[in-house]
Amino acid sequence: MIHQMDTNIWFDAEKLYIITGKDRYHSYLEKQKDYASARLPKEKNRMALDLVFLSSTACNLKCSYCYAGQGTYHGVSETNTLTAENYIKAFELLLKIHSEIKTIGFFGGEPLLGFQEIRRFVEYLHSNYSPANIPYLSISSNGTIMNDEIKEFMYKYEIGFGTSLDGPKCLNDRFRNGRGIPSVYDAVKNTLHLLSDMPSQRRALQFTFSRVHLENYQAGDITRWAKEFESLPILWYEMIAATTEDSYTKIDLNEDKIRRNFEIMCNELADHCLNCLITQETTVMPNIFIATILLVAKRIQSTSCGAGYNITITPDLQVYPCHVIANERSRSVDLSEYYLQAAEANQCFQQIKSLERHNLEECQNCPALNVCGVFCKGMTLENNFKLQPERCLVMKLFLKKVICFMATQYQEHSVRINESIIKISRRHQQR
Repeated sequence: MIHQMDTNIWFDAEKLYIITGKDRYHSYLEKQKDYASARLPKEKNRMALDLVFLSSTACNLKCSYCYAGQGTYHGVSETNTLTAENYIKAFELLLKIHSEIKTIGFFGGEPLLGFQEIRRFVEYLHSNYSPANIPYLSISSNGTIMNDEIKEFMYKYEIGFGTSLDGPKCLNDRFRNGRGIPSVYDAVKNTLHLLSDMPSQRRALQFTFSRVHLENYQAGDITRWAKEFESLPILWYEMIAATTEDSYTKIDLNEDKIRRNFEIMCNELADHCLNCLITQETTVMPNIFIATILLVAKRIQSTSCGAGYNITITPDLQVYPCHVIANERSRSVDLSEYYLQAAEANQCFQQIKSLERHNLEECQNCPALNVCGVFCKGMTLENNFKLQPERCLVMKLFLKKVICFMATQYQEHSVRINESIIKISRRHQQR
């Protein structure tokens, strides 16, 4: 499908071609069959596994729009911390079944509440496997639990670290708070600076914005917030719209003011990122934005969400197709040598596997169909097979900015932009 992105600018969402000018547009319509389709990425080995452990289903924070019930996953798991013995049991069994485990993510809740168990498991891996055969390891933490012992462990075993800051201090600490923590914002910044001297370390940040960010949004706010993120020792950050039913933080795009401020904020951030690519002021920017530029420029379709093929393991050794939906026992199967067969008979596993952008009517009419970086199978299933409009709008706004920029200004700045992209790509490849 061909979409008009702006005056005299069109985008073929299937073939990932940008068309400028009415004459070229009409010519393209006549000859579009002659144009090559966008390249598909190499097919992933579906037996190779990206594995998420819910290391702890407890959390020391009470974030207002946490989809996981403040980390508890609504009490589905009968125990709240994975033991080293169960990490090892799960790893050995899954390695036997899949032959390759590419990545292991320690997630929560707050995974570092179970740090000693994680450490015992990682030490086991390094005692029994060569470095080349150990999966890439990462921890997704709220950033408030860190000390020299944990840092030394992460340094020694080159473990990646992801955390969250939801805007400036005044807004972050309104939503993200915990008993005995004066400022989560300060705690996260201190953690990132403590880890800043770790070599070859992937540090990332997630910025979740909500209704409160948008209600009183003023022009230029997002640029100031972005510069705060850029000043931190991170490789990149992500921008995510909160998906919640909490009335205080829920984004209602039917409200004119909320939608207007939403669009202003996203467009301002896109302009800031494009300016950074030109000026080479920073390589720290939203991953979704950089990925969109690369996919369109190289005419490569984005890969699909791996939920249902990749799996999540809870503390009581239940296997879920996605950590987002690890909140209902009927959606899981027991971890055993026959778990794949059990998953074939589990309705949730099969629903998740079949959920693809190309199978959804809402996606079919979207210009971002083949470059989308926000589609989440788990959230779509939770939302009765409907997309999250606030997430989709971020993608559409970013894509429009990218298309219009590439159509009108890219050639003028191509050398500096390409240099910036190369720098960013090299940093993202660090292990």
